[in-house]
Amino acid sequence: MTEALKRTFKVGAYSYWVPEEELPLSLDIGLLVFPLRYDILIRKSFFDFYSDHRGLYQQNPSEFINALSTHPYHTWFQKVLMVRYHSDRVIDEIAIRELFAEKVRAGALLYDSIQQRGFDTQFPIIPFTGESILPATSGRAVTGKFFMGDGCHRLSCLMSMGYQELPRGFFRVRCFRSLSPFDNTALLTGHMDVDWSTYLPARNTGAKP
Repeated sequence: MTEALKRTFKVGAYSYWVPEEELPLSLDIGLLVFPLRYDILIRKSFFDFYSDHRGLYQQNPSEFINALSTHPYHTWFQKVLMVRYHSDRVIDEIAIRELFAEKVRAGALLYDSIQQRGFDTQFPIIPFTGESILPATSGRAVTGKFFMGDGCHRLSCLMSMGYQELPRGFFRVRCFRSLSPFDNTALLTGHMDVDWSTYLPARNTGAKP
């Protein structure tokens, strides 16, 4: 049965793109991040670090990567990303370093591309929503309508460049019949201190995760 028929008859799992005319003109980035996606703040801090040490990266990429060895971005990469996507290589230190170097190179290219040419709307950020929104994957109760899906590095790069709102042309929304938003913050709490005190301080909500 096609996605369209499933949606029409409310059968099984299905998803679809929300029509642009049904979307707001912009999405509040803070609401996409807090409290489930602390990992996006960590990625933002990587882009902040890159922006501050760009000369070092250009002159000596290996030294730049060494400087990141104690950065939260490396902890997130090793303890969360590797475990989720490369579980067979989590004890291979050489593989971890190679994959991390590849991730850093991709991040540097992304930052430079957006800064020099602007955000490429051919590759939009994809928040998720649902006809029925369930508790998060950790069991945490959630509020709100939109939750971060795909494009987290692009979103965090924009945050590093000062964006607080995501313009409509930068995103498409995928709607699922039912959605349990992914709680990456819960995965991180066992590996590092989750400190929301630096979370978009200019717009402090006073909320706690």
